[in-house]
Amino acid sequence: MNNQSENEQEHFALSGKNLGPCRELVGNIYVLLFFVNTPLHPWPEAKRDEAIRKSWSSIDFMKKEAVRYGASVDMKVGWFEYNLPFEHDKDQKWYHTIMHDYFHSESMADLVKYYEGSLHVDNAAIVFLFNSSGRSYCYMSTKEYPYWKEEFDVIYCETDFHDNFLTHELLHLFGAMDLYDYQNEGVQAIAEQFFPDSVMLRVSHVIDELTAYLIGWTKQPSPKVLQFLARTKGLRGKR
Repeated sequence: MNNQSENEQEHFALSGKNLGPCRELVGNIYVLLFFVNTPLHPWPEAKRDEAIRKSWSSIDFMKKEAVRYGASVDMKVGWFEYNLPFEHDKDQKWYHTIMHDYFHSESMADLVKYYEGSLHVDNAAIVFLFNSSGRSYCYMSTKEYPYWKEEFDVIYCETDFHDNFLTHELLHLFGAMDLYDYQNEGVQAIAEQFFPDSVMLRVSHVIDELTAYLIGWTKQPSPKVLQFLARTKGLRGKR
C-alpha cells in the first residue's frame, strides 16, 4: 500500500520514498552482487575480489551511518557470477537473458521476495556489476511508476570503481534521490548549501539528513530537511 501523502508525492525528492520491492533500509538487509562476465570484459579474479572488498567497505560505512541516526540495520553481502554470451546492450537483452537463464524468473519483485524468504531477511537488494565503462544507474520505483517491480542496480566498475562505489546506487533502491546535475533547475546549488558533503551529491562518506529520512532511518524530516524541501518545491529533480 502506498502510504505517502499527496503532498509528499508532489515533491521530486520524496517521489521514491517507501515504494517498490526495496522500501526502507532498515532491519536485516542482504545485498546480492551479480558479477557479469562478457566476452570482451570478463572479471579477473583479483579485480572481482577487490570489488567485493570495496562493497564490504560500503556496507560498513552505511552501518556506521545508521548508528549515527539511531537506525537498526544489519547488512550482509553475497555474490554470484554469470557468463553472458554477448556484450552489454542498451535494450536490456542482457537483463532478460540473465533473469530467464540464471534466475528462471520474469519478475525482479518475485526474485527479491524469494531471497527475502530463503535468507530470512527483511530486504534483498540485487546489484549487477560489469567490468566495463558506462554510467551506473538504478531502476527504482517513483511516483511516476509506483508499482515498478524491476528494482535493481547496475554498476560499471571501469567507471565507478572507488570506495563507497556501491553506496550511492544502493541508497537509490531504498528511496534516495540524486542531489546533483539538475539541468539549470537550481536544485544542485541549493543542495550544496544544505547537504554539501552528501554521498548523493558527490563521492563522500556522509549520508545526509534528507537521505536518512528517505530511506527510513528517521521517521520525521528534520528542520533542515523541511527547509530544503520548501526551497526546492516545484523544481524538477533527476533520478
